[in-house]
Amino acid sequence: MSISCPVLPQAPFAESSLDKVLNREAKQFFATPSNLKVVAGEKKIYLSEILKFYKGEFITQAGSLIAYINQYIDEDIPECYDIEFVPSDWIINKSQ
Repeated sequence: MSISCPVLPQAPFAESSLDKVLNREAKQFFATPSNLKVVAGEKKIYLSEILKFYKGEFITQAGSLIAYINQYIDEDIPECYDIEFVPSDWIINKSQ
């Protein structure tokens, strides 16, 4: 996988714990500053370009990208904030 991609767990997914694992991984993804940076003074968020690729799916699920993100972070981002997508790093991550 590339450096900008979410890190996948090193264990197989199990149906009984899938939602819990995916929830945990989403929280970890958004806790990483290169994936989500909120600049309140600018009313802007800098967001991983990966979410741009699947934007329609996230909006269908939650109503907006910000609403989707707010499910996984401690302090909600106001819906009025602008989104700027940060380019992904497609170099293969050799450390995994």
